[in-house]
Amino acid sequence: MIKRKLLAPLASAFILPGVGQIINRQPAKAVALILVSGLTFAVGLFFALKELNRAISIPAVYNAPEGQKWKALSDQLFSQGIDWIMILLAVWAAIWCYGVVDAFIWGKRWDQIPKEQD
Repeated sequence: MIKRKLLAPLASAFILPGVGQIINRQPAKAVALILVSGLTFAVGLFFALKELNRAISIPAVYNAPEGQKWKALSDQLFSQGIDWIMILLAVWAAIWCYGVVDAFIWGKRWDQIPKEQD
């Protein structure tokens, strides 16, 4: 059987932050991580789509020649300023890293408990 110190952080890293905490029997922490990471993702997606919609409707992008539409769109998005997207991405990355490291630490502790108490 795979040890928790490996399974829990892998689950948090590749499935969803908080799944490793479920494996480590920490439901409150798991719910908090899932909610915070989900909320961060949802807010980021909402604002990214809002900015994308705004950029697409600008005549310079909308009327760009067929081969230049993607370049015009990316130029417009970067000129609008996407600093807040980078901040949200950094927050989500910090939550993800915390979930992985915490799942490893607590999984290691669970692995050290004798099996009859598990």
